This record gives sequence, C-alpha cells and structure tokens, in this order.
Amino acid sequence: MRRTTSRPDDLDHRHPRPSRRPSRRPSRRRVSGLLTALAAVLALVGVALPAAAEPARPRPFTTAPDPLSGYVGQVACDPVARPGTRALADLVVRSYGLRGTASMERPCSGGGRSEHYDGRAWDWGVRAWVPAEKAAGDAFVAWLTGPDADGVVAGNARRLGVMYLIWDHRTWEAYRTTSVPGSGWKAYTGASPHTDHVHVSLSWDGAFQRTSWWTGRAVTRADLGPCQVEEGGPFVVSSTPRYGACPAPRSREAVWYQRAGRPSEGPAGAVVRYGSRGDVALACDLDGDGVDTLAVYRDGTWWLRDAPGGGSARVVQYGGGGMYPVCGDWDGDGRDGIGVVDAGSTWWLRQTASAGPAQLRFQYGFAGTTPVVGDWEGDGRDGIGVVDGAYRWWLRGTATSGPAGLVQQYGMAYSRPVAGDWDGDGVDGVAVVDGGSRWWLQQRIGRSGADRSLQYGMPGAAAVAGRWSAGDHASDGLAVVDGAR
Repeated sequence: MRRTTSRPDDLDHRHPRPSRRPSRRPSRRRVSGLLTALAAVLALVGVALPAAAEPARPRPFTTAPDPLSGYVGQVACDPVARPGTRALADLVVRSYGLRGTASMERPCSGGGRSEHYDGRAWDWGVRAWVPAEKAAGDAFVAWLTGPDADGVVAGNARRLGVMYLIWDHRTWEAYRTTSVPGSGWKAYTGASPHTDHVHVSLSWDGAFQRTSWWTGRAVTRADLGPCQVEEGGPFVVSSTPRYGACPAPRSREAVWYQRAGRPSEGPAGAVVRYGSRGDVALACDLDGDGVDTLAVYRDGTWWLRDAPGGGSARVVQYGGGGMYPVCGDWDGDGRDGIGVVDAGSTWWLRQTASAGPAQLRFQYGFAGTTPVVGDWEGDGRDGIGVVDGAYRWWLRGTATSGPAGLVQQYGMAYSRPVAGDWDGDGVDGVAVVDGGSRWWLQQRIGRSGADRSLQYGMPGAAAVAGRWSAGDHASDGLAVVDGAR
C-alpha cells in the first residue's frame, strides 16, 4: 500500500470508461445505452419523458439529519469499495435508471489524491451533452444538495455522508456549506470538467453505512479515518471509527527492555532501540568479557553490537532465509560463536562471530522444533537442544550429533522457551514465557514444575536472557524485545 500526502487541487482527474464485453444477449449496459440514445432523440424532437423517481427513503428516520461532513482527505491506499459507496451507487442507478458506474475503485498509481484510492468515491457515468442524462445528473445533485422532503437544505447529502461532489464544471463541498442555500457550490476548475460523470466522495461514516440514511439515526461524532500504524508505513483503513487523535505510530525499530541482575519484577533498567521489527533477537558474549551484547538476525544477515546498551554494529553474513539463528560458546573458550539451524534440523556452527564456512555441521532434532542453547552441565561449554510442539525439551550437553542427554516436559500452550542461569550457579536452567508475559523459571533442568514465576514485559514481545552489565556475572537478567521475535 502507498501513502499519499498532497492536498487535492484536482480532486478527480482520471476517469477510465468501462470496457465492453461480448455477450450472446444484450447486456444491461447496452440496453441502457440504447435507452439513453432513444431518450436523447426524443428530447431533441420535443417529446417529454416521464420524470425519474427520486431515491426512496429505506426506513423512517428517527433523528434530524447528520451534521454536514467535514473534509477528511485520502491518506490510505486501499482501493476497495466500501459498503456505503456500493450501496449509494446501487440506489442511484436503480432510482434514475440511466447509465451505471464509470469508476469506483482505482489503483493508487494514478497520482494525486482521490477518495477512489480508499474506496469512498463513486462516478456515475451520465453525460452532460445528452439531454436526458444531463437532466438525470442535475436532478440527482439537486436532490442531494437542495431541500429534502422535510425542507432541510442538503438533508439527503447529510444523511448519506456526502463530503463533496463534482458535476458539469461545478463542485459542491459539504464542509464549505453554511445555512445559506447553495453556498456550498462553486466553479470547478480541475483538469476534467466532469461532463461525462457525476463524482461523489463520501465521509468515512457514509462509506461504512453508519449515517442515518442507512440506520435511521444520525451519527453524532465523525469518524476521522485511517491512522499510520508504523513509522514510515501505510495508513490502515479500519471499519472501527476513530474519534480522537491517532496514536503515535509504533517504531520500526525493535525496542529492548533490559532488567539486569537476578530475575525479578520491576521496571526496565535500560531501554535500547536496536534492530527492526520482525528480526530475531539474541544475547551473545562475543568478546569473552562476561557481558552479553545485542544481536539481531534477518534472512542470513547478523547485526552485532559491541555492548548491551550502545556501540556500533558490525554486519556479518551467515545463514539464509528460513534458518533459525543461535549463538553459544561451542568450545569453552569464553567467547560465543554464531550458528544457524535449518528446517531439516541441521546445525551449521562457527566458533567465532564471523562469516565463513561452518566449522561444526551436524544433525540434531526434527522438523517443527525450536532450537535452544545453554550450558546444561556447568562445564563452560554450551550444549544444544530443541523444544517440540508438545513442550518436550530434548537437551544435549555438547554441540554434537547424538541422542538427547535429558528429555523433559515443561511449558504450556503459546509459551516461548528461554534458557538462562537464573541463580548464578554456572548451570543454565530453562524457562517459558506465556502470552501474558509471565516468566516460569526452572533453575535446574529435570525438576518437576517451575521454581518460581514473575511478571515482566509485554504481550507479544520476544523474551531473551543475558548478563547485561559487568556486575551481573553471577546470573542472567531478563529482557523483552518489542517488535522482535
């Protein structure tokens, strides 16, 4: 989707005509065209035509008309006709019996700004040079903007949520209308004179059929339309009305909330922006100083930081799309290397955080499992493991192929596995983090159930354990990374 920002000087300047399709019998469009031609001939020779019926009210109205629509210009690129747009088109064509839709949805590549790009605009293909069609177009816009059956000026436009319309060199704008009849009209000087169609743009309430024409009750607060969900991202159309200011768009960066020391509840001690949304977040001791640094991985590219709270990033190419990243001290030298695990559960490991061929390559695990890494035996070397869909942990003390040294059931549905040294004894335990950001810690693997649980983080954030400062060598602290996985 694409965001557009310019204000419409020419609100509607491209109007593709519908293509003709072959058919064994006359199409509705062909019949309409023949009737239009006949109407034109009859009008030219002075034969009077029966007046078209005005659109009928679908139900009794229980309130006064809706307020005049304010201007809410197109910002979202989502060219799907909204229900109120289609319903208006059907109402008008059925009532006047002439022509049909010239344009409704339109690709955003047309340039400029138009409600055709967000599904709120309709073009009725009547032509001002054909007398019967001009009479129908004039009657329709007069019905919208003139007094309604109750004598309210622009009452029908208000009940339908019409924001503005353009027809035959003139435009009517609800947001410029005052109590003086006709004050919403002015000359239209855009590139297209709109002599081959009537253009109607709706408010968001009109587009979603919330206005009193469809419900019987007037809206009291106007839907202000789409918001930008993510910095630099598209504006997103929602069927849920927005009445206040848009919330601040979320950062495109991943945000780390670190809490150092032994796992405990409380506020984050450090908040760091690092990585992009959708990256995989890891904590790795790359230089052997006992402090874990930040790492993110995406489709074979690693961004590695020199410190947990700052420093420059270096980029390493290792792995590929569909592979899961891991880091660990495979050889006991105090420094973590990097690795990836492919969909077939083959581990491709390097002893250092650098590009190059795999120094360790072996098979461990099975498809559909999540890889985990930890020092399960307290010997200074990281072992490996996988967690299956039934939350069985298959752990092995070394980074090698072979049978699991320990298999245990631990976890619950929709929880995320994490490994860390929770009590500073040099042996990694395990944890799961549930959907409500509650951590269930098991300090020594193989025990039954959790040793303790605590609340930390936010729903949907990635969970990471690591030693975040030089004073935390005794145990791993916690982190959640909003936007990462």
